[in-house]
Amino acid sequence: MSEAKTCLLIGGIEGGSTQSTCIIINQNGEVLSKVIGPSTNPWLFKSDDDWAKVIKDLVDSCKKSLICSSQEFEGSRVTLDTLGISMSGSEADHVTKLERLLMDSYDESEMAKHVSINHDTDGSIFTASNEGGIVLIGGTGSAAQLYYPPEAGLVGDLDKFRIGGWGYLLGDEGSAYWVSLKAIKTIYNHNDKLVTCFYSTQKVETLMNHYFKIQHPDDILKYFYKNFDKSFVAKFCLEIVRGANNRDPLCLHLLKNAGKELAKHVLALLRKADLRRFGKQPEIKVICVGSMWNNWEYMKEGLIETLNTFTHPTPKENPDLVKADENGLDFNHSDINDANNGKLKNGIDSDPLSLPVLSFFCLRETAAIGAAYSSALSRLNRKIPIDYAKTTQFLYTHYF
Repeated sequence: MSEAKTCLLIGGIEGGSTQSTCIIINQNGEVLSKVIGPSTNPWLFKSDDDWAKVIKDLVDSCKKSLICSSQEFEGSRVTLDTLGISMSGSEADHVTKLERLLMDSYDESEMAKHVSINHDTDGSIFTASNEGGIVLIGGTGSAAQLYYPPEAGLVGDLDKFRIGGWGYLLGDEGSAYWVSLKAIKTIYNHNDKLVTCFYSTQKVETLMNHYFKIQHPDDILKYFYKNFDKSFVAKFCLEIVRGANNRDPLCLHLLKNAGKELAKHVLALLRKADLRRFGKQPEIKVICVGSMWNNWEYMKEGLIETLNTFTHPTPKENPDLVKADENGLDFNHSDINDANNGKLKNGIDSDPLSLPVLSFFCLRETAAIGAAYSSALSRLNRKIPIDYAKTTQFLYTHYF
């Protein structure tokens, strides 16, 4: 079998906890092949070797699809110049080990000449923007990550930090699981007379009893203890959405509150961020990822209400202003107005602290595109063109 080599071949995998997407693109950003496969979250496998086998099978399937669909590659052996994997469960300490495992277990023709692994949000941001921004995840779980714009002349990973993402026991506010749990607790608390619900609970209780096949109140317990399945519980949110489609007040209230919770993730990032790194008049893209954003019409009001509560970070909340305090510059909380006017005490100049403009987008295309882009950038020092008008769909612009 001959080697096919007329262009760069870059692989990208968007690895989720439910399913994964693998693509192969060329140096022009054109998607040559695309396949859907199983979960590639490494924490869901008994061993790293089992995980690596699934990755190889996924890549093999995508290569076969390319060979079958293109005369250019028919009868040839496809070798990827680099493979980027953006997946959930890719913790920093584990990534290097997994990259080495793939390179050591398979030769170039089986896997790729280079491999890079990063967090699932990395694939999302590079699919939507090369100037940084926020990735706001509202799916089965929830989390948010802020990416600063790249500094001039630098390639590779963007400077970033995350909030949330602590899982269903400690967090996941605004997620599908959170909505489902809130709905169930509302019914049980209302029936127990612990907390009286302002809205009629009849519709939600009917939906709950049907979905979970509840004939006695105790029947719910097996779904959370004996046979717990987070994804199954989270999918009850779809029933809440159907109730909202029928204008049930409690269903609408639950989804509005999900919008509020997801907006809190954005505000937390803004409070922690050095907004001046986005420029004097910051314009920040918010990339909305996950199934909850299919319910935008029901979450929008709550999201906007919460965003409108944002004010300038206080000196103790803003990292750079804290440094002034720590260095003995006597920068008190009351000095925030001086900072906003571009002047700190002791004659030290500061850029004005402007409130950002937030532009919300959903992804139209798989984050595997961003995974491939990131890998080409970090491993090959090549920028692959991406038409962001085609990979994203505009939702809303927020002015503070």
